[in-house]
Amino acid sequence: MKEETASEKKNLIIALIITAILAAALCLAIVFRMYAGVSSKDEHHYQQYVVKYVPALVESGKVAANRTQTLQKPAGTVKKIHVQNGDEVKKGEVLLTTRNKEITSKITTAKQEILKTQRDLAVQKQSIANSKTKLAKMHKGESEDDLNLELARDQNTYRDTEVDLQNQHDQLNQLYNQQEEELKAPFPGVISITNDDETGQAQYSLSSSEMEAQSSVSEYDYDKLHSGAEATVKALANGKKQTTTVKFLAKIPAKAMSKKNFSMYDFTVPVDHRFMVGQSVQIVIPQKQIKLPSQTILNEKGQTIVYLVIHGKAKRHAVKVEKQNGFYFLKSGLQPGQHIVANPDKRLKDGAKVN
Repeated sequence: MKEETASEKKNLIIALIITAILAAALCLAIVFRMYAGVSSKDEHHYQQYVVKYVPALVESGKVAANRTQTLQKPAGTVKKIHVQNGDEVKKGEVLLTTRNKEITSKITTAKQEILKTQRDLAVQKQSIANSKTKLAKMHKGESEDDLNLELARDQNTYRDTEVDLQNQHDQLNQLYNQQEEELKAPFPGVISITNDDETGQAQYSLSSSEMEAQSSVSEYDYDKLHSGAEATVKALANGKKQTTTVKFLAKIPAKAMSKKNFSMYDFTVPVDHRFMVGQSVQIVIPQKQIKLPSQTILNEKGQTIVYLVIHGKAKRHAVKVEKQNGFYFLKSGLQPGQHIVANPDKRLKDGAKVN
């Protein structure tokens, strides 16, 4: 009986020892987890934000000639057409020649007037010669006043008629120049010849060789564009690209509104021979603005600061920003690709570890 009692006591002591060891291990585990949680909370709850430019502005557009002009055919009947539809022409190249029947009639009249003036000159010249002959035959003592007066009058009339004749010749030369007129290309480009449905007459238009991508931007994105801004144009059909710049940005909205009734402003981007008129294109305008979430910014002692992340540690850093619509637009102090703490607080200090 005594042996059984001693054995029970021994087992009880062993059980108590095991229980004590387990309890101690449990306490150590709780303490360790509490310590680890505090350490993690102090050092590793901060996240990172990568500094980057705002997304590029992307618009769709069409390629067109940057200048198209309907050409006015000179008056008269077409005598000769020097080009064909679709021909490329140089500035000043003759496209067609016309002959004006009305001018031909005026030329005939002008020639008749010249002949009449020439006859008048001949009569006046003879009158002057007669007056001089009479003066030469006059005897001494006879009055020459009337003859001299008549001679002077005839000479003045003759000079006036000579001037009239010269003017008539000048007018005739002008009419000759107008009798056949040439239509010339005002700038280099491609000629288009079509027939007017109503009159049946040929219509001539010239599209410049220089091309541009035409598009529009809404009033909400207008500030993302400016003349001279870099742009990349991509043809949707074949993927050809060109980096160029915005040439024109309208200050007055286009008459056509967007589907959401936004005002739209036209803009153009010059493109080269890689593209062709009528192609659909995508126009990408990179943005050089950096937008920072408001929670990345702290204000300390009149300074705007962020915390840079360098080798996994936070470093206090001053920046200059401008606040717009809940975001801070960077003016100076950071570069794209740098990492900053996304959610700093007052407990964050220089050298703190950041995930």
